[in-house]
Amino acid sequence: MGTAARLFLLFFCGLLLSAHFLRWGNFFLAMASLLFPAIVFFRAPWARIAAWVFCGFGAITWATVAQRFIAERMLAGEPWTRLAVILGAVASVNLLAGALLCGARMRSWFRLPERASD
Repeated sequence: MGTAARLFLLFFCGLLLSAHFLRWGNFFLAMASLLFPAIVFFRAPWARIAAWVFCGFGAITWATVAQRFIAERMLAGEPWTRLAVILGAVASVNLLAGALLCGARMRSWFRLPERASD
């Protein structure tokens, strides 16, 4: 997977999180989630750490939302399996976006030194 695809996935996660916050009326978090992935264009080592934190925050947010919605559906006696699969997949995409920032391509993007071979 190329660098552009990895960055696209990060921006896609930001877009999904922004839509979630906007749906609940939190304009500040919606704008922050939409704009925060642009931090990777600083191409500094600290930007990669900030992007990891953002992806982790997104995954935790989606897991929390899933838990809350599933509990509501279970109490109402409504089906909840599809909801769990969809929100679990969205949380997993956030984790995947964070994990893809660890690869060798992204090390060069963020101008990190190459690892010493053993």
